[in-house]
Amino acid sequence: NYENKISQFRNKGKYGKAMRYAELVLQVRRSAGQPDDWWEVAHARLKAQTIKTIAGLPVADREALAAADRADDEVARAFVEQRYSDAEHLLRDQIAARDCLLVEENVDLARSMWILARVLSRSRNDACESERLYCGSLMILRRLFPNGHPDEADILTNLGILQERCDLAVAEQLLRHALAADLRLVPSHYTRFARVANALAVILDKRGSLDLAERLCREALSTCRSHLKGDDDDVAQLVNTLGHVLQLGGNLNEAESLYRESLGYFCRLHSGDHAGKARLLNILANILQARGQSPAAEALYREVLAMRRRLSSGDNIEVAGSLHNLATILYDRGDLIAAEENHKEALEMQQRLFPGDHPDLARSFDGLAKVLEAHG
Repeated sequence: NYENKISQFRNKGKYGKAMRYAELVLQVRRSAGQPDDWWEVAHARLKAQTIKTIAGLPVADREALAAADRADDEVARAFVEQRYSDAEHLLRDQIAARDCLLVEENVDLARSMWILARVLSRSRNDACESERLYCGSLMILRRLFPNGHPDEADILTNLGILQERCDLAVAEQLLRHALAADLRLVPSHYTRFARVANALAVILDKRGSLDLAERLCREALSTCRSHLKGDDDDVAQLVNTLGHVLQLGGNLNEAESLYRESLGYFCRLHSGDHAGKARLLNILANILQARGQSPAAEALYREVLAMRRRLSSGDNIEVAGSLHNLATILYDRGDLIAAEENHKEALEMQQRLFPGDHPDLARSFDGLAKVLEAHG
């Protein structure tokens, strides 16, 4: 656990001790027969070089950089707990310290930049600044590691997801590069592989390449299942994506089976109410409704609506969507009074959420009009 020792001593500002362990890591990497230009050796060498540089700085600068190092754990906790504003504040302080106090480019700065980009894409949906930070981080890594670094795969994946909104062809190209980098640099990191393969499959799906998306999902799942034991969020998402592809292709039986498998993963990984669980239950209800199993679909729609109400405080687009779904199935079985009540509640909520025109509003107006027309 030399890497842990390095982090512990850096956090305490004890750079002499951190340096000794950094040199040991470099020695171990080289003794394993890895060439000097391979990313693991280069990473160890650059880390030792950074620690040596920090050790020669004035006391105040060393303390500021130790504080930046200590923030890593706080950032991780804030991200997991979805305290994105806290994470953003910590990361901007980190970047300021690592950029201003260290003359040479370094891996720590690049990592802080792309993690901040990820936070901003979640918290503020700020695609422009996120893209700028991802690209800046990628350029630093490519200058430091000419033969590649695993973080490139993460950055390219996130850039591809950002491009999904405006250019699917560019998104696909970025994700293919990400998958190639992942397979070349960390072929045994199956969780990361599942995440990148899933992102690419989603893009192929959106571009209408259902056969390619299905083949990729099946191959990736086969690889992950043969190497990973236990439940994994990224594998669960890959199962879910394959289910969606098959649903679009009309294979509802296997799609339903896969969605139930994904739901099983999710329930084991996340106890209690969760937005992801509600989303999967809603998809299953859609399939049951399409197959004519209205009572079972209605029961799931009611469960989803109840869960989304518990998860939300006030108006919520997901709650409005559930109200619409329930109203639709109630209309189909002839319960016009209950259907009208649900459509009206959905419409009122959407009017508060969307002051102008919106597709959800049009759908609710249409649904309510059909109910009122049926009333005569």
